Amino acid sequence: MDVFSRSGVDITLSGHQHLHRADLSARRYVIDGYAALLIQAGTAVSSRVRRAANSFNIIRIEHPRISVECRAWQPSQSVFETSASYSFREGPDG
Repeated sequence: MDVFSRSGVDITLSGHQHLHRADLSARRYVIDGYAALLIQAGTAVSSRVRRAANSFNIIRIEHPRISVECRAWQPSQSVFETSASYSFREGPDG
């Protein structure tokens, strides 16, 4: 995170944990004057049974606001529906 802060990274995208989440880096990594968004995608398409439904994220950037919407598979309706949403606003610390 120290290298990301020096490089001015605002958002990191990741996956592999099979669960969606979005949060500020400052909740885990305390770096004065710096916070980035850590956005993790769930498993989009898999037939293996997991704790969480298949899902994907939609990220909307309308500076200075960023929203993240997780869409999860609802087998009873055969659709992806919003299961979680997050909203962030850029501030002086990121």
